[in-house]
Amino acid sequence: MTPRYGLLYSMEEQFYWYMEKQEANVALISG
Repeated sequence: MTPRYGLLYSMEEQFYWYMEKQEANVALISG
């Protein structure tokens, strides 16, 4: 990651990671 993107890029990465994790949890629960 280049410093040019900085915090915004990190927040986007964490957001997408969180959403993917949530989708996996929902799929696991609903079977």
